[in-house]
Amino acid sequence: MRKILIVDDDHFKRNNIMFLLENMSENFTIINEKALNPGLCTLFESCPDVVLLDMSLPMFDLSEAKNFEPFGGLIFLEEMKRKGALNPTIIITQYEIFGEGPAQRTSKEIDDLCKEKFPNYVGLIVYSSSNNDWKEQLVKMLGEI
Repeated sequence: MRKILIVDDDHFKRNNIMFLLENMSENFTIINEKALNPGLCTLFESCPDVVLLDMSLPMFDLSEAKNFEPFGGLIFLEEMKRKGALNPTIIITQYEIFGEGPAQRTSKEIDDLCKEKFPNYVGLIVYSSSNNDWKEQLVKMLGEI
């Protein structure tokens, strides 16, 4: 049985991911966190086999908009790398564009950066509640890990 950590602040998306995982033929133990720092703590405490990570995340608690980080997934991956955590990680995001102004990045740019920089990075999936492509991509990526 594989252990999967989902770090995502969007309740609806997180539940859809969990529903997909629960209905796959393989049994998974699923752990959820809704913010970057609690997600990192859980990662290092529980040592999951796979991390499913949102890109834009609050740093701590969901109630404070000021602690929201549009590149939270990159910060998470940086911290994993710094501490030597090589858990395979898949980014699942609802957005094609992150950040604003000169710091703005597309999902393709994020994907390319992560492939180059993080050895544990598996890939990026663009989630859509109206399209099931993300499900097929996630099943495929999990099968390859």
